[in-house]
Amino acid sequence: MIRNNFKIAWRNLLKSKGYATINIIGLAIGMAAVLMIAIWVQNQSQFDNFYSNKDNLYRVWNKYEDVGQIGMSNITSGPASVTLKAEYPEVEHAARVYWNVDRLLSFDENKIKSKGTEVDPSFMEMFDFKLLKGNRSQVLSGPQNIILTESLSKKIFGDTDPLNKTLILDNKEPYQVSGIIADLPSNTDFDFNYLIPLTKADNYSPNWNTSTFMTYIQLKDGTDVDAFNKKTKKYHCKKDK
Repeated sequence: MIRNNFKIAWRNLLKSKGYATINIIGLAIGMAAVLMIAIWVQNQSQFDNFYSNKDNLYRVWNKYEDVGQIGMSNITSGPASVTLKAEYPEVEHAARVYWNVDRLLSFDENKIKSKGTEVDPSFMEMFDFKLLKGNRSQVLSGPQNIILTESLSKKIFGDTDPLNKTLILDNKEPYQVSGIIADLPSNTDFDFNYLIPLTKADNYSPNWNTSTFMTYIQLKDGTDVDAFNKKTKKYHCKKDK
């Protein structure tokens, strides 16, 4: 029975080749589109969702008033992070992230321009990107430490062990390689190839009126985020995704 059905279908295809071709192409395009949409949805659902403590990680948003209108921005002032950590026991960690900057990294004759940013040392405690070399709790403990992604490290050092090697940033600032992390996955908002400690926070944002950083906090287990938001008033913690 099934064999006869296949024979009939095949004969019909041969009789109407043009019509059959259009239908087959349309079906293939439709199936490909559905598959691509499914892959995109899966990627979005996993966006920045791979951290071990993801349920307690939040970005801080700044509430402000402008001409009688209440607005919100995910760019915050320098003191916000320090104050949230110092005055609210619900906060386990807090970290500021500066803008990405393209800088020249030099080692001997190798000179490579790459993008990276400055972060508070607690950043590596909060966001557990895969650390290939180095000690997570110490990789940003020194003011002249630098973390590289695996691909950037290979471009600069090849197969040589990069730990404790000295890089020169922009031909003037020496930094010691303290850690290597795996290249960032595609489903993250972060986009950097190197990290250095944030040591100039007071220069970038000396007071509450200068909004410069993205601020992230890790709340302690069991914290009611709605109740916490009511306590902080000016700031609002929320998930980006």
